[in-house]
Amino acid sequence: MVHKSQLSTDGISSLWPEINGYFLSFQTIPASCRPQNETQYTYHQLLSGFDGTISCEIREFYRFNLNLAQMNWRETQRPEFKLIYQACEAWSRFQYEQAYTLMRTHLKRFPTDVIALYILHMFEFCTGRTTRLIDILEHCDAALPRTHYLYPFYLAIKSFVFCECGRYEEALVTGRDSIETCPENIYGIHAIAHALHETGQWDQIIAFLNQHIDSWIHNPGMRIHVCWHLVIAYEQNHMPEKALDTFRTLCELKETPFAKQDLDAVGFLWRLHLKYADHSFQKQWQKLATLWTGVIENSVSYLHKLHAALSFAATEQPFLIEKLIAESDGFGIDPQTHRTGIAILRAIHQMTIGRYQTSLSELEQSQQLWHLIGGSNAQRDILRLTKEYVYQHVQLSVERAS
Repeated sequence: MVHKSQLSTDGISSLWPEINGYFLSFQTIPASCRPQNETQYTYHQLLSGFDGTISCEIREFYRFNLNLAQMNWRETQRPEFKLIYQACEAWSRFQYEQAYTLMRTHLKRFPTDVIALYILHMFEFCTGRTTRLIDILEHCDAALPRTHYLYPFYLAIKSFVFCECGRYEEALVTGRDSIETCPENIYGIHAIAHALHETGQWDQIIAFLNQHIDSWIHNPGMRIHVCWHLVIAYEQNHMPEKALDTFRTLCELKETPFAKQDLDAVGFLWRLHLKYADHSFQKQWQKLATLWTGVIENSVSYLHKLHAALSFAATEQPFLIEKLIAESDGFGIDPQTHRTGIAILRAIHQMTIGRYQTSLSELEQSQQLWHLIGGSNAQRDILRLTKEYVYQHVQLSVERAS
């Protein structure tokens, strides 16, 4: 069955069109969408296994590797599947450059394969290379018509990449276009929030996210992060009570107490910590620090390790930061990213024990490579704020000594 505007260049997006919208909207695929044949079953296996690795947990990479090995070999050799399968094999073995290359080759052949584009986007987002997608987007632009049923999701990805490249006006125009015909397009909403965040348009974020709240507040995959943007907007707009009320809402959005959805909570509370305004959250900090201990041995993301270190710093547990550094041996991580990540962790440790000059030196020397730890500019902004905090302490020490 041809699904709406399906094209011959749709690649794996053509294998089971009915579930693509759910996947790209970060929604649970409903039970009514059950695989009806081996092709659909294999496609679902691929999407589910890949989605697990976005957590950047070593065991999820291992689990995905096992799943790939168990897939129907004949299905994986389909022309529209083969290179993606090989790319995912490389990804699951931490061979990142090979994974990028294979995905790019696939997209040259299947430039309207929005699912493949999203997978490549996540490969690069997790490894600090989001901006490299620009050339592929230009190639896809020429092939993907506005009438394509996945076009709004394509625009959402494009908007976010524009934002990370500093092309904010284009990001806003593209993001708004992405939700015009698809109001529930959570990634489009998310991209607009990022562009407004990067340009400091706090009033506009507040208005936009409140206007579209019904389109994101129930989304299981993105609601906490989108809510974080609203919390930060209130805080930056000098509305502390609204920020705290919305932060409490954010915490209530966790699926379970042990759900690994605490990055945004740390991202906000650390801002308060740097202003000495987090005194009433010590119990929550203790809980977050306990929850983040699992990252010490089970993550290939220095963005996650950073947030773990911040929770240890806020609870005055520098020994846990030392352990985090000791256990970070670079397994599954690009060497340059590993060196950058270790420098960042050392800076947080040195700050925690009051060695501000050493901390500042580590942050200054690694700053040009902060993007390699993954995530977005908005998420990594806590490093800039931390550096400013450390610098103030260094200056204070100089003044006292003079």
